[in-house]
Amino acid sequence: MDETKIISLEERIPKFRKRRRKKINRILILYISIFFLLALGILYFQSSLSEVKKIEIIGVETIDHKTVKEWSEIQIGSNIWNVHTTKVEQNIQKNTNLIKEVTVTRKLPTTISIEIKERKRVALLKTEEGFQTLLENGAVLKGWELSVEKIKGPVLIGWEQGTHLDDLIQQLYQIPDSVLKSISEIHPMDSSKVSNALRLYMNDGYEVHASIVDLAEKIRLYPSIVATLEKNQKGYIDLSVGAFFKEYES
Repeated sequence: MDETKIISLEERIPKFRKRRRKKINRILILYISIFFLLALGILYFQSSLSEVKKIEIIGVETIDHKTVKEWSEIQIGSNIWNVHTTKVEQNIQKNTNLIKEVTVTRKLPTTISIEIKERKRVALLKTEEGFQTLLENGAVLKGWELSVEKIKGPVLIGWEQGTHLDDLIQQLYQIPDSVLKSISEIHPMDSSKVSNALRLYMNDGYEVHASIVDLAEKIRLYPSIVATLEKNQKGYIDLSVGAFFKEYES
């Protein structure tokens, strides 16, 4: 006959009680932890620890920091969690088309970061009313005034709004700044009509003949061509077909 192991209930009861106490203690610790976290959260939101103490502006080249802060409508001392980042981005971008992108983020504990990417200013267009700043997308700058001296690109003279001007802007956008700022003026080759042929006057005194179609590609050759020329040579650099220097006919 098999022997059956008999365990006394008196032996089990202390073990049950011990396990139950451990379980109750764990639950109690969990509730106490949640309570303290909630209490700390309430204290944080109601204290100066959650206030905006700094507005960081990154990436602007032309617009001053003070203006960006005014456009953002963020108040120093306001609760950092009450700052609606998407709304702030919209507040800033609606003021001028010079701003291409704006990103607003929280940098805890007390900083709001505003990162801005400006559109490239490629040229000045001379009109009967004065000068207009042209941006990389072909639009006329609005909402932010710039002095003529702050435009790195050339002055476009004799051009009207249309396909040829749009194509020219796209080419200028692709030209490196180091070369773009060496161009003083750009005129249509024939002042009586606008075509792909154009005439560039450079800041160092040379004249360049080129085509809108491949201007960005060809004008990159300009510095190396000029380096081969003798001083006081009179003529123009032709980039419309190939690349060569041609002296003026006497």
